[in-house]
Amino acid sequence: MTTHARGPRRGCSAYVALEQMIARGGKATYAQITPAMSVNFRSVTRFEQLVIEPLILNSMARRLPSGEFEITDAGRAHVTVGESIKPNKPSGAGIVPPAVRPEFRPLQPGRFVSSPDTRPGALDYRQYPSLMGDERVPYRGKP
Repeated sequence: MTTHARGPRRGCSAYVALEQMIARGGKATYAQITPAMSVNFRSVTRFEQLVIEPLILNSMARRLPSGEFEITDAGRAHVTVGESIKPNKPSGAGIVPPAVRPEFRPLQPGRFVSSPDTRPGALDYRQYPSLMGDERVPYRGKP
């Protein structure tokens, strides 16, 4: 159980168990509490050790002879105090509008032509054939 000085924190398994007990009139069984939790306890014993026992030690719940768990006044007060702390407005940026596509502008070929200013002798490699195996192959350029 995630606890601090005042009891289980909102969202942890023990707090969810308290909420489920309140939602069911103050009493609930293992089978009624566990479907609301994201944790799979695998057994009633493990659930009692990790969730119910800490609540009983903090006087927030009690075990009834019928096998049900009952919330105490201290547990009920803890959950109702937690409810009043919840923010009224949702936090965050809210709904983000869709991105706006910029208007279409055709390419301007003049901007992408390579400059004819090259270093003297930079294209001389085109004059000399390459050696592939034992055969000389002339420069072909790009297809």
